[in-house]
Amino acid sequence: APAWLFDAVGLDFTKFHAAGAAHVMQYKYDAARGGRQEENYPTMTWSQNYKYPANAIMWTLFFAGNTFCPDFLVQGRPAQDFLQEHYLGAMEAVAKRVKDLPNVIGFDSLNEPGSGYVGLSLSYRHLGPSEKNPFPARPGLAWSPLDGFAAARGLARDIPEMGIDWEERAVVKKRDVLVNADGISIWKQGHACPFERAGVYRLSGGEIEALDEEFFVSRNGRRFEMEKDFMGPFFARVAERVRAIDGDWLLFAELDPGSGLGHGFPPDTPERTVNASHWYDIVTLSTKRFDFPVKINPYTGRTTEGADAIEASYVRQLGRLKDASKTLNRGTGAPALLGEFGIPYDLDDAAAYKAWDAGDRTEAPWQKHTIALDLMYNALDQLLMNSTQWNYTASNRNDQAVGDGWNQEDLSIYSIDQRTDHSDINSGGRALKGFVRPYARAVAGRPLKMKFKRETGAFRFVYEADGKGETEIFVPRLQYPNGYDVEVEGGEATRDEENQSLLVHAVGSNKVAVTVTRR
Repeated sequence: APAWLFDAVGLDFTKFHAAGAAHVMQYKYDAARGGRQEENYPTMTWSQNYKYPANAIMWTLFFAGNTFCPDFLVQGRPAQDFLQEHYLGAMEAVAKRVKDLPNVIGFDSLNEPGSGYVGLSLSYRHLGPSEKNPFPARPGLAWSPLDGFAAARGLARDIPEMGIDWEERAVVKKRDVLVNADGISIWKQGHACPFERAGVYRLSGGEIEALDEEFFVSRNGRRFEMEKDFMGPFFARVAERVRAIDGDWLLFAELDPGSGLGHGFPPDTPERTVNASHWYDIVTLSTKRFDFPVKINPYTGRTTEGADAIEASYVRQLGRLKDASKTLNRGTGAPALLGEFGIPYDLDDAAAYKAWDAGDRTEAPWQKHTIALDLMYNALDQLLMNSTQWNYTASNRNDQAVGDGWNQEDLSIYSIDQRTDHSDINSGGRALKGFVRPYARAVAGRPLKMKFKRETGAFRFVYEADGKGETEIFVPRLQYPNGYDVEVEGGEATRDEENQSLLVHAVGSNKVAVTVTRR
């Protein structure tokens, strides 16, 4: 949230770090020293903020303030209404600026929203799969909501810290960490915690006491559902606001990525909603390792061996995400656009960057990256899913202290440090053969099958034609440097060499199959 919003609800953001209420790089990382600093700011730990009180309190107020603390007013308005109205107002301002751009087809609801404390028992610390939470534990502090409220009020708190044990292939408790040892409250002078006033907990004799353990879980015998009770109404507000400017815009909806899609998209989402969920190979993303051909998941303890098995695991994961679209648009279903996926390019302690600096310009240092991307795209092709890769950063550097310029993430498909030929569009690209690949860019009909074999260059696309419209297939020179041959069953194709495309039309058949082979 912007700093002024913390201030508006009564939180002093200048005290978050000192109170241990947020995990902020600018305070923990020594920029002058640079490089990786696992002891200060471990790899990919920014996302742990979802569990820290500064973050969790704001998400809870944003989505569910009217339910859990309806009497908490901000500038005369219920906190939830105040926060959402300012968010929607910002979205509306952007919408008005871009409404005449033909390439804008809709708006995302909110990037990677958090559930805050919704659905959590007050004293529950997630140390591993349980009846309350079947998912594996994640590295970092195992905050309970009560821990968060205590630290926010200025109480010191011992909290278990979880970490990966690669030998045990598990996330285990490493130690207890004393949080907020100096007893600093993050609530501004004269501002009380709205959840304390709502009867969630109380302070007595310098200790915190839970008054309603299941306050965020259920009420009057009914369990709260984040998706149905809070995300659904929010989706409706977003759609209403942006469609007041352009009624044809789509809504690209996202649920909490940490909930495993929860109960799925609520059935009463606005019409013309697209499933825009994000997906990553969470082990590769969080550890910056892609172990191949034997892949170990320390969160589940499972081992996956070989390219086919890894690809199959991706198909299962992405298939569940795609299936979540079935409940959209009142059960009639909707497209799934993978709003984000990708890989960190600084795998294995930035081994590829070090090879580049040593003068290696071959594809060898990027082999793991290429294989990982190839398997992900193979899975997407099997499922005929649309996707957008995160990300392209024009200022990316082959520097572990910089990367994409945000919390040491380094997922950019391009780095300025690798650009050696300004006349070559591919110069600066990373592991290009993993994702610059043939695919059907526009289809005059219904896609049935798409498959590409990177090692041989064999590509096949099958579709059910709808009339004689034009189907466009991207055929990149990068994969076919010596050209390619084409065979079309049930149609004919012409080449558009300038745009690296095949233009296909059905002829005398409603089923068309296109096969491309490398020369």
